Amino acid sequence: MRKKYGLGVLFSAVLITSLSFSLNAHASEKIDEDPSRELKPISLKQSEINNLKNLGFSEEEIKNMEQEEYDLNKNLKGNIVATEKNYVKTMEIPTISQTLGLNSSENVDETKYVSIELDKDTYYKELEELKKKEQGPVTLGYTPDESSTSYKTMTTTITKLSSTEFRVKNSIEWSKIPFWRYVDVSGVGINSADWYPKVNSQYGKQNWKTVDFWGKSRYYSATYTDASNKWDKKQGGYGLRMNLPNNDSEYTEDVWELSSYMYYTAYKENSTKHIDAYGHYAHQEKDLIAVPSFSLSGSSFSISSSSSFTIHKPNTHAVYSW
Repeated sequence: MRKKYGLGVLFSAVLITSLSFSLNAHASEKIDEDPSRELKPISLKQSEINNLKNLGFSEEEIKNMEQEEYDLNKNLKGNIVATEKNYVKTMEIPTISQTLGLNSSENVDETKYVSIELDKDTYYKELEELKKKEQGPVTLGYTPDESSTSYKTMTTTITKLSSTEFRVKNSIEWSKIPFWRYVDVSGVGINSADWYPKVNSQYGKQNWKTVDFWGKSRYYSATYTDASNKWDKKQGGYGLRMNLPNNDSEYTEDVWELSSYMYYTAYKENSTKHIDAYGHYAHQEKDLIAVPSFSLSGSSFSISSSSSFTIHKPNTHAVYSW
């Protein structure tokens, strides 16, 4: 598929000095769309914020907390016992056809993507350098190192709710959102020999910001309750299928910020004093006719049409022993 550059992209180049770090990207229309709505965050007292932090929510997630999710968490008490975060850069490798400047109809090879883990300092250094570069002169044309390179962090958290129940959570924050946005999968695997997902304890959410042609910002969300059909529930862990938001079909409202998270409660039925939480994430790079299926259990993760996805590697592994 050939990249498309919309009017919003060109206009945002003019506004780049007054707007935040540009994430100008466009994705094709996707199947199996998720319902979304304008974000309606609630006001919280400091004590309520502190309680949500203890349950494993980040400051950004708390800032975007809505009433439905707050009601599910307000009576819970917990403390974070383990966290692992990694930093990943995904790059598009130009095909021979693209390198030679051939038309898309003449492409004889498949575009490939590679993900590499960076240390924290390198990750933010590269983002700062990219930001400076994008604030320079606008260059049109095929530039895979700029338009197709994405950066994201993945954080997997274990929160103790009681002596027998722990919440496991996977959070994704895109520092530079991917150019192609279709159906992604996020999940957490556990050791099914000792732990079991608690029925109806799962919840997931996407938050994103758009900027329109005139520079106005809007905020949206998509939520996934225990009743959503986007969950894959196995004894070895739960996974969530999410449609990443597209730009406006008229190219007048572009997605500039994007994050997501999912969580559920795991409980034990034996005397184990050890819990593992394996974070998994797959980003779809190419359009598919059918909705992708996946399998997740413990540290194992696989997805159908795997050549159309990049898997977040290495996966995160949060562990707690007591």
